[in-house]
Amino acid sequence: MNDYTSDLITKASKYIPGASYYTLGLNYPGLPEFIIEKGQGPYIYTTDGIKMLDVTLAHGSLILGHSNKIISEAVQKQIFLGTALTNITKPAIELAELMVDTVPCADKVRIVNSGTEASILAVRLVRAATGKEKILKFEGAYHGFADNLIFNTNYGKPNEWFPYPKASSDTLGVPEDQANTVLIAPYNNLDITSKIIDESIGDIAGIIVEPVMRGINSQTEFLQGLRVICDKYKTPLIFDEVITGFRVSLGGAQEYFGVIPDMACVGKAMGNGFPISAVVGRKEIMKIFNDIFFSFTFGGEAVSLAASKSTIQEMRKKPVIEHLWQQG
Repeated sequence: MNDYTSDLITKASKYIPGASYYTLGLNYPGLPEFIIEKGQGPYIYTTDGIKMLDVTLAHGSLILGHSNKIISEAVQKQIFLGTALTNITKPAIELAELMVDTVPCADKVRIVNSGTEASILAVRLVRAATGKEKILKFEGAYHGFADNLIFNTNYGKPNEWFPYPKASSDTLGVPEDQANTVLIAPYNNLDITSKIIDESIGDIAGIIVEPVMRGINSQTEFLQGLRVICDKYKTPLIFDEVITGFRVSLGGAQEYFGVIPDMACVGKAMGNGFPISAVVGRKEIMKIFNDIFFSFTFGGEAVSLAASKSTIQEMRKKPVIEHLWQQG
């Protein structure tokens, strides 16, 4: 490690909590300490002059790699036209049209800045639509760090499902009463999930699920079963596709599995490294946006819109996802 890098790490420790933007600390365990200078394609370069293969690529966001020339050109062009324009813009309309044409459940689109914001908004929307309060989520699923969703993001033990576990927050600082608004079910277990829903359907505003969850092989039959249950009870089904959207297939996991939710949260890959996410859904439920409050100073920020439009267009032209499957 050179003196320059050592000095940067010292300053990071002094001025930034945990010397990191993540809970995990400066770097993942087992790796040497380093500071990233730049990214290019699939590689990052450290302040020590070391070239490294970036296997995380911003948690899956950089689907076209660091500093992609085409995306950078689109962004540069938009910068000179304006960034935060505080009203509907041409890039917003063009991106929304492109997403409606790409994502199966999307009749309308609401742009936000992050996956956490998209989940917050989707949950508020189904509560407004149904007049009910509780959200059913699955053990091990992560839907952002909002107070009303940061529950049971780690896996428990099978015998803990008898009786069903109460929602348990995964962080300090969450009010205890938030747990009363969340129901927890086991992913890929339709029998137990059905029982939980049958017992509590009078209180359930919606079901949110990651169609592909880390560490678990997704079952088409499970997702199909959720769709049947939601149709039976007229309960909104939300797919959290912040990770799977534009990656499992261009239309996301809903296209890949052939199971269409009422709403979806998408993000990450759609912006190729720019801060953008969205809630998309059927027009019948999306119209309720007219009746709920939401406000984002940078929601619809034009540079991220331009990056997203360019990213999706590139992926429609080139076999990006096919390449990902081959590499994976």
